[in-house]
Amino acid sequence: MIRYPFMLCMLLFLLGTSIVPAQDTIFRLGPEQMEDGYLRFPPITEWKFKEGNDPNWAKPDYDDSQWIQMDSAQVMALSYDQQGVFEGWFRFQFQLESGFDQLPTFLVSSNVAATEVYLDGERAAQFGVIGGDIADYRRNRYTSDLIEVEPGKTYSMAIHFYDHMGKVTQFLLKDELKTLDPESFLVLATEAKAAEREALREKSLAYVQFTLGLTTVLSLLIWLIWALNRRHKHLLLLAILATANVGLPVKDASQWESYPRGGLLLNAEYEAFSLLIGVVSGVTLTVVLPMLLAMLFIGFIPKWLKITGAFVIFILAPFVTLTFTYDGFEWAQYLPPLVVVLAAGLCVFYLIKYRKEIRGAKWAIVIGLLVCAVMQAAGVIGARSGFIDRESLNYFIYLYTILIPVSFVVYVALWLRETQLSERKKALEVARVSRENQRILKEQNRTLDAEVQKRTRELRASLDNLKETQSQLIHAEKMASLGELTAGIAHEIKNPLNFINNFSELNAELLAELEEEITNGNLEEVKQLAKDIAENEQKITHHGQRADNIVRGMLQHSRSGDGK
Repeated sequence: MIRYPFMLCMLLFLLGTSIVPAQDTIFRLGPEQMEDGYLRFPPITEWKFKEGNDPNWAKPDYDDSQWIQMDSAQVMALSYDQQGVFEGWFRFQFQLESGFDQLPTFLVSSNVAATEVYLDGERAAQFGVIGGDIADYRRNRYTSDLIEVEPGKTYSMAIHFYDHMGKVTQFLLKDELKTLDPESFLVLATEAKAAEREALREKSLAYVQFTLGLTTVLSLLIWLIWALNRRHKHLLLLAILATANVGLPVKDASQWESYPRGGLLLNAEYEAFSLLIGVVSGVTLTVVLPMLLAMLFIGFIPKWLKITGAFVIFILAPFVTLTFTYDGFEWAQYLPPLVVVLAAGLCVFYLIKYRKEIRGAKWAIVIGLLVCAVMQAAGVIGARSGFIDRESLNYFIYLYTILIPVSFVVYVALWLRETQLSERKKALEVARVSRENQRILKEQNRTLDAEVQKRTRELRASLDNLKETQSQLIHAEKMASLGELTAGIAHEIKNPLNFINNFSELNAELLAELEEEITNGNLEEVKQLAKDIAENEQKITHHGQRADNIVRGMLQHSRSGDGK
């Protein structure tokens, strides 16, 4: 009889202890739990949680008996409200045991949400900024805070957890953005590990900033070169690819730097921002790279490639981005890798088919792409096999991110040099042809001068012959005219001379008859004959004067012609 009440009491005791709030449990953390300088707190499933916000919840004596203790499924199910806000408090007790070689006194949060940590009611650490106004909200930038803890002392830890998912994230990621994992997001780190973590963070930030700055400058340089050479379309494709490549360090920078909040894009939305940057950069690199190789090797972009690129950019990419989180569209997540594989295959096809065309500046792009592909493959394989740690993998990412625009700039520099040499060669060829033309022109001029001189001499000789012939013709004409004139003059003179000769012969006969008649004494006949002789003499004088007038007229005409 006594045994049964005792067993009943024991049962009630066990049941009671099973439902005792977790706040009564003190988690003891010892040196044996240290892992590489980190001391992780118990899982969230062993913490107490209450959604909402009340500053009194930070007090160590606050009664949290009504708070819940979640299992893994409940932790994974925590989500944002309709405004995209998740806010709640966690509470538990812990105690550091003695025996630590180096006491872990730096608190580190691996969650991006803004978090305030209270020890015994006093705020001991803060990660990000929990502001009353959304414009004041800042997410955790992976810093560490020094807290004052002592071994053997029990501390009441209250954690104010706040995150805000903005409009872009709500639209793109919807319910797929997890708030928490069951594992604790808070760890304690030694001073050396915290310093190492901070140095790594600063180094990573420096690498990101350097990569972002360098890739931005190189892309702007390529844009400037294209602006000065707009007729070369491959320079435009290079500028687009270099600009898309800037999205890789921008994606990483969004996790380390604070961005202006408010409006559509919030500082807290680096997930959505990274997604958008990744989609835009990935789609651009996937679509434009084969076009660049086509332009380099065949001189133009095939029409089918343009249509395919437009389909990927304006249809496939928006479809995958907007549907991959919906039930029934899980298969959409396999489309981007498929497109990337097809684009890579197309690039390999161009490289193999037109391998004989790879020379000069084109080697810069080909070598850059091959090295980046090898580095990506080595980074992925090394990271999955454990040969490459996260820091080394980041270096791989930063290196091939820089290598892409560097190879583009090297190509542009070599291309400009080749273009300059080609233009110089063309100029030299033009100068040589010009000199040859000048030589030929001079030779032709000399030949032409000789021919002109020869023709001139021939023309001069012909002219001299012509003049001589003309002179001869003139002389002949003059002689002919003179002959005609002489014949006319002779004819004109001959008539009076004939009369003179005739009358002279007649007078000679009449004088003979006159002497005979004088001898005969025939006076009448003598008188008649003397009269006839006198008449004939007058006629002879008349015709003599006529001939004299003709000769005098000729002389006067000759004198007047000489005077003219």
